[in-house]
Amino acid sequence: MPKSGTGKSAQQLSQDLQVRGFSVSKRQVERDLHDLSASFSLHCNKAGTPYGWRWANGAHTELAGMDVAEALSLHLAESAVRPLLPQSMLKTLEAKFQQARAKLQELSSTNPLCHWQDKVRSIPAQLHRELPEVDTAVASTIHEGLLYDEQLDVEYTGLGATAATPLRLHPLALIQRGPLTYLAATAWEYEDIRLYALHRITAAQRTYTACNRPAEGQLDAWLQNGAAQFGNQQTMQLRLKLSEDLLRLVAESPLSTDQVMKQDTFHATVQDSWELRWWILSQGAGIEVLEPMTLREEIAQSLRDACKRYDTPVETESLQ
Repeated sequence: MPKSGTGKSAQQLSQDLQVRGFSVSKRQVERDLHDLSASFSLHCNKAGTPYGWRWANGAHTELAGMDVAEALSLHLAESAVRPLLPQSMLKTLEAKFQQARAKLQELSSTNPLCHWQDKVRSIPAQLHRELPEVDTAVASTIHEGLLYDEQLDVEYTGLGATAATPLRLHPLALIQRGPLTYLAATAWEYEDIRLYALHRITAAQRTYTACNRPAEGQLDAWLQNGAAQFGNQQTMQLRLKLSEDLLRLVAESPLSTDQVMKQDTFHATVQDSWELRWWILSQGAGIEVLEPMTLREEIAQSLRDACKRYDTPVETESLQ
C-alpha cells in the first residue's frame, strides 16, 4: 500500500499479491479494503476510476504482519547473520526468526514459495569443519566493545600456545571467514591490525575507554591487501603449469583480474599468503609452480617432507 500519491487500484494490489504468492481476486481485494478501512487509516481516492487506495496522511504503517517474502528472506539469512550480530540484537530478532518459521509453516500447504528453503543449499567450498564453541559471555562483551568503540581487556590463547596471554585490544570489526569468526583489532598502542579468533578468547572485559580506530578506509584496504588470507599484504607474479582440469577451473573462476593463460601455463598477480600455499598444495600433481623460484622451492620442500612421512611404514592398530 503506497503512503502517498493517488494510490493503487484494487487490480494493481491484486497483481502485487499474485507476485508475492497470494492468489487473490480483484473483487476480494475490494471487499477486504472496505473492511480494513474501518480499522486502519486507509484513504480511498475517488477522484477518478478506478479508485486508488493508499495510507492516510500521518497513518502508522508499521504493522506486525509478515508476508512470505519477508519470512523466507529472514529464514534464509538467519544462519548467516547470527555470528555477526550483537547478542542484544539477536535477542530482539529471535521473535522475528520464530515468526518467520511460523509463517512459512502456516502457509506451506497453499503457497509454493514457502518450500523454496527446501530447494536451495549453501555449501562452503572447503572441507567441512564443526564450529568451535565461543563463550557467549565473551562474545557479548566483544560485541559491546565494538558497538561502543571501547578498548577490551582479553585473555587470548594463540594457535599452538599452552597458556592464555593478557591483551588490551582496540576492536575494529568482526570477520566471518568460513566457519570461524575473527575479531580484527589492534593491540595496546600498536597500529598494525591483526585477526584474533573468537573461540580462542577465553575472557573479555570492557574498559569503558575509547579505542583508537584507524583512518576511514584503512580496514577495508587492509582486507583487500589479503590480510584475511593470512598473508603479508604483498603481491607476487605467479606462474604455474596446470592440468587440463585446473586450467578450466581457473578460466571459469579467475584468481585475479590480470591472469593470462597460454597452453598449459598460467600467469597472474596474486596475494602472497598462506591460503595461496594451501591451495597449491591441495592440488597435488595437478599443479607445478614455475615462478617465483622462492615459492617453487618452498612448495617442493613441503612435498618432500610429506613424501618422507609416507615413506615411513605405519603400524596398524588392533581394533580389539
